[in-house]
Amino acid sequence: GPFTWTEPLRNINVPGALNTWVSRVDSGCEGPKTPVTITIYPKPTRPNLTPESYCQFFLPHQVGGSPSITGDTLKWYGPGVTPPMYISPTPTTSFAPDTITYYATETSSHGCVSDSASVKIVIKKKPDAPTASNVKYCQQALGARPLNEVVDSDFNSVLRWYDNSANPIGTPTP
Repeated sequence: GPFTWTEPLRNINVPGALNTWVSRVDSGCEGPKTPVTITIYPKPTRPNLTPESYCQFFLPHQVGGSPSITGDTLKWYGPGVTPPMYISPTPTTSFAPDTITYYATETSSHGCVSDSASVKIVIKKKPDAPTASNVKYCQQALGARPLNEVVDSDFNSVLRWYDNSANPIGTPTP
């Protein structure tokens, strides 16, 4: 190629390889040329992270996430994470309501790092126990109120009934 005193410029925004040569010049004398390959590896795309929602005090699992390319690794950031952390974090569900945001970057086998992706983990408050009192009915009495009407519960909540062995049952009818 043509002689140059400057290093070749390479557009680092385009992946690929550029084969070039370099020689040393000292006191006007040029030594032998050495081949140099300049390789630009692609930047990984953001990792795929999975949003989750848990009830307060529920035993959570690790935050779901996977690299966009098999063989790449994820590095996690966020509350309770000590970087570098390569294992996805497990959120705490002790405090609610809460939203925990975690971030992850993807590193390719060539050491290239993606932009970060974020994922929100929502912790929903565990409802208080419903207010209930024992109910008395007379056998074969007319107009007995359904049991769901005699239990105080929050608006938009659902009551779940259980037998003495803690097995779920439908709403008992008097």
